[in-house]
Amino acid sequence: MLKRSELLEIAKPLGFKEEMYRAVIEGRKTQTRRILSEQPICAEAPGYDPIWGHGVITAPDHKHVGKFCVHARFGREDKDLPSPMQTGEIYYLTEPVQIETVAYDAHGGMADVHYLWERYDRPNVSRNILLTVEDVQKLLARKAEGAPYTPTTARFMRKVFAREFVRITDVRIQKLQDISATDIENEGALTENTEISKVLPIWINLWDSINAKREGGKYAWAANPFVFAYTFERVEVQS
Repeated sequence: MLKRSELLEIAKPLGFKEEMYRAVIEGRKTQTRRILSEQPICAEAPGYDPIWGHGVITAPDHKHVGKFCVHARFGREDKDLPSPMQTGEIYYLTEPVQIETVAYDAHGGMADVHYLWERYDRPNVSRNILLTVEDVQKLLARKAEGAPYTPTTARFMRKVFAREFVRITDVRIQKLQDISATDIENEGALTENTEISKVLPIWINLWDSINAKREGGKYAWAANPFVFAYTFERVEVQS
């Protein structure tokens, strides 16, 4: 178990929409899928599987040694594409915040922070967050003197306000449509009352609501893009 200060030193940001953020907190979501930044294709033989292998690179002289990579054909070029997230890495969940007040001196400060997704069912609506001198300077630089702090969206939440952390436990490569019913459940898209026959339609609607309009539709469910499938667990923070 790590202290929050130790987690902040190594954690990277991970964003979800509000519904999925809540699913993580409630323990219903332990997977997420992210589209490959480059889609493997075999221009010389359309329809041929362009992925030749995947796994953690072990060659000591390889530039991606120790990372999970996909070895694939990208057009007419063969290369190893590393996963953006790797097994064992720590991520902090982003969420919208409202800074109420900041008290500070020459040694640092304290911010009273309101977490805007708290309005549902979680306690401790606001928290006092310790700030370094650098944190204080950056916060003060973002507002006019005497003006109130404006709400910060999840996308732009400062790392110092992070309070929820997850650890990547598994990385896979798959076509989007290869997702199983168990995977869909672990994606947090279902409720206790979801009928089995509606599992896939619910998932397709959720995926397309986020991705169908991106890049002219090439990331829609029907396009069946390659994705990295990540499994993660929440990290308990030492108080």
